[in-house]
Amino acid sequence: MRYIFVDEAGKSEKEPLTVVTGVIAHADAHVIDAETMVNEVCGAVPPQYAEDFVFHATDIWNNRKYKEDWSQTDRLALMVEMMRIPRRLRMALSFSIVRREMEIPKEFLDLGMKTKEEYHHFYAFLHCLQRADKYIREYAAPKEVATVVAEDVPEMRKWLDPVTKIPGYRRSHGINSRKDALEPTLADKTPRQIGNKSVTFVAQEGDMRLSRIRQSIHFVKKNEEPLTQLADACAFGLRRYFCGADHGDKMAYAILGHYPRLEDYAGETSTAVVFWHPNKHQALQPFSTVP
Repeated sequence: MRYIFVDEAGKSEKEPLTVVTGVIAHADAHVIDAETMVNEVCGAVPPQYAEDFVFHATDIWNNRKYKEDWSQTDRLALMVEMMRIPRRLRMALSFSIVRREMEIPKEFLDLGMKTKEEYHHFYAFLHCLQRADKYIREYAAPKEVATVVAEDVPEMRKWLDPVTKIPGYRRSHGINSRKDALEPTLADKTPRQIGNKSVTFVAQEGDMRLSRIRQSIHFVKKNEEPLTQLADACAFGLRRYFCGADHGDKMAYAILGHYPRLEDYAGETSTAVVFWHPNKHQALQPFSTVP
């Protein structure tokens, strides 16, 4: 059984992009250890903020109440520790990016969607879950399923709740994006040796099925489910990195252990899943933490 803890960053109009992340946790191998680590990070805040503290990255970074006697250096250090937790426990992470250039399709306007930000949140949420589902199909047990746990954003619930129930994505063959619709990455452009020929081709897959994720999404408040705070931290860090914001590189490295090539994520929408085990067998086992 897997849980996918989901949150977003960059939903305001002034932001150049929206990021949705999904922390993919093995129910037995990861959840308890991850919750312990989240509580340890939250327990390291200055005493005057400790009571009922809930990690919310945007609040920690921007709220004036924290700036007076909690230095940016110390706030950044705490945020980086939170962002490192999924990688330390080797939990897979899916994420999706949607840039503000993407327009709202007419059918969504007709349904009552009012802003680009709403559509971008919906679109990134859907694609984040599709990458997570693909990871579970390929690396989890043959009949293993997953439940989505997402922060409850009341104004978005009516758009996000149906995502896992869209009939086209629930079919066994699902929906596939055409190869020519996928933006080539550096890896796709790099020649590969096949026999005595050097060729380039798009290795990405546009498989958009949702077959392992259960249809009911659990919407919760951050203080009700500590692991949504991990998704919040990772979404915030990746948003800053892909926006080119201050300290984004440090945050991205804490989350991923490397710096993603920005050109590979320059299109209107991009999505990926990252993990830290080399093969399927290791995806089914508990792990020791990494530094």
